[in-house]
Amino acid sequence: MGSTRLSNLARRGPNLAVNEIGSYKGDVPALKGPSVVTVTSDGVWTIRGGS
Repeated sequence: MGSTRLSNLARRGPNLAVNEIGSYKGDVPALKGPSVVTVTSDGVWTIRGGS
């Protein structure tokens, strides 16, 4: 059993968007403006940008 953690650091402060033990599959909306995204995962992960 793995874990996945996704954080987004933007102007308004840090945002822990995902913090799951076990597998995770889902969508997380991006915050407007510049930001830094960090992903920590025991498995494969993908980030896709939309328009």
